[in-house]
Amino acid sequence: MALAHYPECAFQPPIRCYQWVGGPSGDFCAKGAAWLRAGNALFNDAYFCDGCRAPTDVPIPSTVIVNRVRLTVQVLFAGVSPRPDLARAEAVARLEAAVQSAGGLVTVDGATSCLVRYGPLPPVGQGPAAGGGR
Repeated sequence: MALAHYPECAFQPPIRCYQWVGGPSGDFCAKGAAWLRAGNALFNDAYFCDGCRAPTDVPIPSTVIVNRVRLTVQVLFAGVSPRPDLARAEAVARLEAAVQSAGGLVTVDGATSCLVRYGPLPPVGQGPAAGGGR
């Protein structure tokens, strides 16, 4: 399919190395990629870092097709301040740093916080304590 048939995206996480390095969880190198291995009728283009590239790989051109993965998750932090603005700002900054170090990009659609009570939790299988939740 021609490049024009794919949607453009404004949020472009860094392209990561496709090299499979084994392991029980199907680990990939995933370092920042700078090299393109052109696909053919059977295989799509693939991207590789300096350490995993083949001699025939070429620098990644300015426009390429990438399988961008979007995750919808809920992340919870214990705030570092009782002030909601400070607690949320620090949590967002910490999440952004963690995701960037893993090769991803964060776009925060919202952040909320509330004061909650921590205490002993009931044993697993006995349900939440009266008036509370997990």
